[in-house]
Amino acid sequence: MDAYDEVMANGRQNCPEAKISGVLISVMAPEGVEMILGVKKDGAFGPCILCGLGGVFVEIFRDTALGLAPLSRIEAERMLLSLKGIKMLQGYRGKPRGDIDALVDVMEKLSKLACEHKDDLQELDINPVFVYEKGVWAVDALYIQQM
Repeated sequence: MDAYDEVMANGRQNCPEAKISGVLISVMAPEGVEMILGVKKDGAFGPCILCGLGGVFVEIFRDTALGLAPLSRIEAERMLLSLKGIKMLQGYRGKPRGDIDALVDVMEKLSKLACEHKDDLQELDINPVFVYEKGVWAVDALYIQQM
């Protein structure tokens, strides 16, 4: 409970007027290849899907691809293959190949979700999404609702 106490103390110190209704405690995700997935609603095109290297790499390398929702499986695969960082998922320097199929599945589902919520979804960022040899794990997400 030391971590809980530290989080609560920091919250009280930095924002004493905050109303804290709970704390989410979760297991630490093992390291994987960091990717970013996102949705941004464009006024002309509707929901656009983003994929790229995640974590700090998205800020450093800006290696991303955009597509219009809904994405087909082929379109999602093409987006990933267009990334310079695709080599990170294809196995390099003795590292295992990442589960590209699982990441494509998530991209398809994210695209479908974006279309289903096109009237109230303004932006959605999932960063990082860890890609493993088998499976993926979304570590952090931010959903911004349209006002």
